[in-house]
Amino acid sequence: VFEPFNYKNGRIWGSQSSAVFNWENLSVRGNFTYSVAQGNDVATGQFNFDPDEVAFIAKHYIFLDHTQQYTASGGITYRWRSYLASMDGTYGSGLRAGFANTDELGENFQINLALEKSWLVPNLGDVKTRVVLINATDNINELRDGSGIGIFQPGFGPRRTVYGGITVPLPPIGGSSATP
Repeated sequence: VFEPFNYKNGRIWGSQSSAVFNWENLSVRGNFTYSVAQGNDVATGQFNFDPDEVAFIAKHYIFLDHTQQYTASGGITYRWRSYLASMDGTYGSGLRAGFANTDELGENFQINLALEKSWLVPNLGDVKTRVVLINATDNINELRDGSGIGIFQPGFGPRRTVYGGITVPLPPIGGSSATP
């Protein structure tokens, strides 16, 4: 059950940088973010906290639960004839945990792979089939350990998973709106 709470004061700062490179059938992209998000003095929902945490937070700025100081992502795609291959990855320095979010969980890292094939099907159009491998290295990414503010359950990123899909274009709905 989600229990909302608010802080009287908050402060957030950071920076984000992105780059994209496209050359013929190749596309490369990257993103890096630095972020600090803090709050102090719990204003509502104090029943979610131990009294020691409420007293500590009243006098100190603490990191918010969904704060991860460094985050990076990137990817590459390449189109060859009717195939599209891609690889992307994410990195995070770790979310907050522990008493008043004073701890930081370990880093999380994930690489995903995908391959798509386009098929020109009569009377349907461009049908696409796709297979995706999520978390190719099968890292165990602990995002939450059940401690921290407002976090009562552990949480993990996905383990290695394979998905498949088919995209079929829908026919136009209704007739033409143009009149002779």
